[in-house]
Amino acid sequence: MDLILIRLTASAAATIGKLPPEAVVDILWVNSTPTDRLEHVRAREPPDGESIDVALFLRSGPESAIVLARGLCNRAIRNSPVLTGWTVSDIRESSDP
Repeated sequence: MDLILIRLTASAAATIGKLPPEAVVDILWVNSTPTDRLEHVRAREPPDGESIDVALFLRSGPESAIVLARGLCNRAIRNSPVLTGWTVSDIRESSDP
């Protein structure tokens, strides 16, 4: 299992500047495909209030988990009007301690 940590950030041009984390989770699930290998999604609002931190748990596979996660997030941003003006501002793979 791969854990990818992502920060989605609303730009000044964002249609909606603040979304509940649960809405982002739903949007990601709706936009996921079997090739994304998505198993679980968690989201929370960090203190800045202008972004959402997302944890994507993906089944391990031959493709880069970061590439798959970025693709899923960008697809969700493209396909979801409420995410117009949002961007992937940070993405990294979490490593086991």
